[in-house]
Amino acid sequence: MKNTTKTIVCGFAAFALYACSSDNTASPENSVLDKSEKKTAQQIIPNSTSVSAEVESNLTSILNGRPITNQIAIDFFCHNDEEDAYGFMFDCGPASTIQLETGTVYHLWDGIQDIISCQTELDTTSYSVQLYHNTITKRWHDPLFTIDNERKDAFRDSCIAEGGNFTEESEDRIACELTLKPLNTDEEYTPPPEGELDWDFFFNYYDPNWEVFASKVIEPCRIRPVIDPKLED
Repeated sequence: MKNTTKTIVCGFAAFALYACSSDNTASPENSVLDKSEKKTAQQIIPNSTSVSAEVESNLTSILNGRPITNQIAIDFFCHNDEEDAYGFMFDCGPASTIQLETGTVYHLWDGIQDIISCQTELDTTSYSVQLYHNTITKRWHDPLFTIDNERKDAFRDSCIAEGGNFTEESEDRIACELTLKPLNTDEEYTPPPEGELDWDFFFNYYDPNWEVFASKVIEPCRIRPVIDPKLED
């Protein structure tokens, strides 16, 4: 995709089209994090600092999620083939920044990917959903995966429920890969040669668990962890 020229495919009309046609196969309708989470070596203490109503409104808008589609205005010069430390595959914006109680939330949505991260003084967590040809790849990076398996299990269960392939890429990063069917035809899809895009096939995806997992990702930016001395021994 490095050498792909900048392509403007549609605008608001296409957005209305894919927003109304977000039918995913085997998508769970209920929250996948209904289980009580295991105790970790941290006590979660709410921070007394509050944020403005405008910030909360912007955050709510992000957590509502947006469709991922191959038919939207995209600047492909913002994408490359190399991932950063958190599995991101973009090198420019536009990205929104939201300062919360104890950290900064970064969010990027450009039609073919939706990425949210939380950066604190201690760690960075992130969740991303990306479309390439007919494949959706979701990644979740969280240092707490090493001591808390509840979230990892919930992500795996949601991936399997959608018919996806779950993998543990590292101790603190998990992924789910889904193969989409074209919405505009019953023809079998064959990806074009490397570096080319095929606009004859329409792919659209709406993550049924975006709000659930994105909310978990930004938790460290909303609370301050306090280590229990008794659990350090």
